[in-house]
Amino acid sequence: MNRRHMAFYDLNGKRAVENEGVVPDIEVENVPAEVIKGHDPQLEGAVQEAMKLLEQNPVRRVPRPASIDRVSKR
Repeated sequence: MNRRHMAFYDLNGKRAVENEGVVPDIEVENVPAEVIKGHDPQLEGAVQEAMKLLEQNPVRRVPRPASIDRVSKR
């Protein structure tokens, strides 16, 4: 029986293992007291970071092109 093995590799070409986790880009302390109060520190931190990045790199709006004439046979 020929078994095929799956392997995970990191960006450096080294074997990676499942359930090893990923080092976060931004560390956020998950305080149980805040979670009990209904806050999600990780989500709130992510939203703050996203808003900061949007402020630094605003969305560029481009004008909408004219509608396509799909009725007449021009």
